[in-house]
Amino acid sequence: MALVRKNPFAPLRPTIDIFEAEDAEVLASLSRLRPLFPRLLEDPPAPGERPFATLADLAAATHAVERAAAALDLITGLGVRPAQLSPESLAAMAQAASHAGAAVAIDPAAIDTGTLARTVLVARLLGDPTVPLAALAPEAISKFKHLFNSGIQLSESAWVQAMSVIRESLGGAPPEGPHREVALRWIASLHPLGSILGTDRPATP
Repeated sequence: MALVRKNPFAPLRPTIDIFEAEDAEVLASLSRLRPLFPRLLEDPPAPGERPFATLADLAAATHAVERAAAALDLITGLGVRPAQLSPESLAAMAQAASHAGAAVAIDPAAIDTGTLARTVLVARLLGDPTVPLAALAPEAISKFKHLFNSGIQLSESAWVQAMSVIRESLGGAPPEGPHREVALRWIASLHPLGSILGTDRPATP
């Protein structure tokens, strides 16, 4: 599938799979010589795969691919570039984020569009317009959790600010369709805070 083989981050594979776990699973199923329908797209989701059976299956798979493509579009708009994820760049990020003996490690296997988006959004919500992409020091992560994760949900002002950052990535246009779905998913993952550069990817239930 061209989305997997020819996206700007494809040269980083297999060290870094830029797609989030669900997107990666869908794309793997659809990239087979004989594509299969990933049952996680069923309602309710189920494990495994099966042959395509209906036009609704085709529509669901197409929408899932569009959503994965939208995530790539958004992350690029947020300023993330493949060169920033090279081994040398990641090592430099980890060193810069380490502070007062609190070592920061960056696991390439834990990096995906969601991790990168949260890293950018957390930095921006803390008032840091850092460019290029940078891992956050433990103190910054603690500060974010204190300011934005102490309530029962993300505050309305923080939600609006995060959506504003994402709108900027689209040139000021409000996200629509798959772009909006991805944007909402990423903002929801700010509370509780999901993985960011320097933290591990949460274990799959």
